[in-house]
Amino acid sequence: MDADIELFAKFLKSIEVEYIVGIIGGGSTIRLVNALSKENIKFIHTHHEASASIIAGAINRSSNKKAISISIKGPGLINMLIGISFNNFERINSLSISEEYSDPVDSNKFHKRINQVDLLNQFTKSIYSYGYILKNKDEFILDINSENKRPIHISLSNEIYKKVNHFGLKSKVSKNLNLIIEKLRNSQKPVLIIGRSMLIKFNKIVKNSKIPIFSTVAGLGLIDSSNKYFAGVFTGEGGVNSVENNFISESDLLILFGVNANEVTGKLPIRSNVLSLDLINEYPEKPLFKKTEYFNEKIIKRILSCINHTWNQNEIIQAKQREKNTIFQEKWSPAFCFDFINEKIKCFNLILDTGNFAVIAEHIFKFDDESNKKYYGSSNSRFMGTSIPSAIGVSTANRQFPTICVVGDGGISPYISELKLINELRLPILILFISNGGYGSIDSKAPIDSLKDALYFNDPSWNQVVSAFGIQTFQCNNFDSYSEVVKKWDACSPLYIECTFEKLRYKLMTKGLR
Repeated sequence: MDADIELFAKFLKSIEVEYIVGIIGGGSTIRLVNALSKENIKFIHTHHEASASIIAGAINRSSNKKAISISIKGPGLINMLIGISFNNFERINSLSISEEYSDPVDSNKFHKRINQVDLLNQFTKSIYSYGYILKNKDEFILDINSENKRPIHISLSNEIYKKVNHFGLKSKVSKNLNLIIEKLRNSQKPVLIIGRSMLIKFNKIVKNSKIPIFSTVAGLGLIDSSNKYFAGVFTGEGGVNSVENNFISESDLLILFGVNANEVTGKLPIRSNVLSLDLINEYPEKPLFKKTEYFNEKIIKRILSCINHTWNQNEIIQAKQREKNTIFQEKWSPAFCFDFINEKIKCFNLILDTGNFAVIAEHIFKFDDESNKKYYGSSNSRFMGTSIPSAIGVSTANRQFPTICVVGDGGISPYISELKLINELRLPILILFISNGGYGSIDSKAPIDSLKDALYFNDPSWNQVVSAFGIQTFQCNNFDSYSEVVKKWDACSPLYIECTFEKLRYKLMTKGLR
């Protein structure tokens, strides 16, 4: 087995794996890590297996570099499964490795026994034994480079096997082209909502459109925010003062282009006339709108060219201003904190956790076509707590830019131990802790007489804890102190800013937006 592990390590080096991330055991994982170290593949020792798979996924997601997470079998893999499932929801082509029982039918070893293949099936596109990979290297390389962006798991098992999970729907080219073109040409006020994958593929065409364009949250950062026709993010939950609600209520045709169901947290308004299009491919996702029409790339380009340009630009300007007036009501608010980062830090990678602050952030942060500002969030999964390990992965792979990690009361604690890594690696990460003392987004929807101990913390501050990890910390309860700290940051070393806001104002700040 040791000889095979040596060969497997050399293979991973040949496909340009640079990092192995996680927690090892005394068996095959330590032998693999030892072999990988001889190939100059860096081991990053995390403090939880879930954060390992999130960190490795973030490296793969944000760069051309490759990373693999690693764990022992049984409980270690179960821990890592949390991060694997996050990578699956976010459609990240991540790689993970775990130990496996050499003989699954060995009845003498029931200690922590679990069927790992069954456990992994719903969160991975394929599962390989490393022995299978050594005999089918080209097949594995095709899989990791395919357009089906989902996790792949590798088992350190003596058995030779491969398990493929077939995701997606069957689709065929639509025959309704003429009816679709007629509908587009007859529309007076169409609105375009585009999903991440189609936004990447058809970016040049989309950015030249002269109708209101929404991206899903997963597509945030792929359109220049200064584009006069870019209306922001579509969630299906837009409130009365949101650009989303204003445009869709006035539109006579809602055009969905590659919008997958997992990219939208809300739903389509019943009153809208909807046309849903997608590119036919090998791995179609479940669409948001059931009656979706599929075409090849040539026909899609033709269809997009038929969209009438009939919106008055002033309508877009006015809708954006109404939304802005809703957001910028008080100077000491997350909105002004985010806007100041936009102004003072010209290049950064943005990581958002989940909460009311994320709703504001999705409307405030600005992006451009020069890739000076990029976004990586919990866009599809809305997992709380993934921002810190995501920031570590993104920053590890992209040290040339600082990383802004925005996290709330609920998201800071799950992987707080990984702050030790941020200090040890001296990563250029600004951790911006947005706190109202508890779960403001939940409190805004909870019954009036709800138990306050379930909604808020007795001591929500993490300042002393973060400081103990060796990271410079600041506490701010007004804009002037906050702006001074941000201005003085060197953007090369870790920094933690704890911003506290009044409970009632905080939980009401998204009113009219979501």
